[in-house]
Amino acid sequence: MLEAVLRQAERDSGVQLARLQRYIQQPSIAAENRGIDETVAMVAKEIDELGGVGRVVPAKEFPIVFGRFDVGAKRTLLVHSMYDTTPADEPNWSVPPFSVTPPAAAPRAASEFTFSVPRVIVVPAE
Repeated sequence: MLEAVLRQAERDSGVQLARLQRYIQQPSIAAENRGIDETVAMVAKEIDELGGVGRVVPAKEFPIVFGRFDVGAKRTLLVHSMYDTTPADEPNWSVPPFSVTPPAAAPRAASEFTFSVPRVIVVPAE
């Protein structure tokens, strides 16, 4: 099964890279209440575009994005992730914090990067 997932990831790498770039470019800083509404709308819309039902649920401090993909499987998979990032006004950034252009000396392997962005996980049910 892992080989099938890796083949699919390779086939969709351009789409996944574009998705990652959109999220990197969207500020979502909870500590500053900046970009939160735009980010939750973006996540909910993407869930809809992927064939699920996404909705924004108001909460005490920040909204929750609830997404459901019903494929008739016997099991349910719950994915939890934060959609906000840390403040980006600290000095000494090597590139602008919401830029998608890596510095010339950046590592090339995706495993060497750490991003705080929403994640979409699609797992086939058995």
